[in-house]
Amino acid sequence: MKSLLLTLSLMVAGMPPAFAQTSIRSIKTEIIDLAWQNIDNQSNLTDVRLQMDALLGRLMAISPEVTEARLLEFSPGSWQQIWADERDMSPPGAPQRNMRQIYQVVSPEGWGYNFGVRNTGPNSDVTFALEVGASVSGNQQTTEITRAFLRPTRLFVHSGRSADFAPRQAGAFPNGPIGARGVLTIHYIDDELKIGTTNNVYTGASELFVMHRTEVVR
Repeated sequence: MKSLLLTLSLMVAGMPPAFAQTSIRSIKTEIIDLAWQNIDNQSNLTDVRLQMDALLGRLMAISPEVTEARLLEFSPGSWQQIWADERDMSPPGAPQRNMRQIYQVVSPEGWGYNFGVRNTGPNSDVTFALEVGASVSGNQQTTEITRAFLRPTRLFVHSGRSADFAPRQAGAFPNGPIGARGVLTIHYIDDELKIGTTNNVYTGASELFVMHRTEVVR
């Protein structure tokens, strides 16, 4: 695999920049389309992950290396999760996740929020927000959950600002989210797309996250 990626990288080094940019755009479009086509389907995670891994390998072979400087440049802002093979570790009977309502807001100052909407009944939603502290080293983003909030309606955030969230009593990890730490290894990032992997804090399994830039979160 390493020799194949090296060969592809050397080939791209001799390509005109416009050709490389066209190839990157084409692969990104494939990834985004695949993500949206499967965003609600939790029964085919393994198959889609294999397809995502193959596309990501092609993308990484012709893209700029993800460095700390690149992360600091592109990470801040609002992102919508459009696909992930993260398993839901909630107990049986817990409110169901809305896979189209999972967001991440990152600030340049090192704090951020993860937002998720769950359905609590007919036409009834609740939004959970987890405040995190974040740091960057190399191509890795480390986060630790510091506080939890909720809002008994559908989420609306614009340009990183939110309202009407109440503090939520939440236990310490592993019985609750507070203090849980995660390391997201970023394999690709630009002004539109962020793709990374992390190990599930409960199972240790590798999980892949595909995030798309958004300015309005709702």
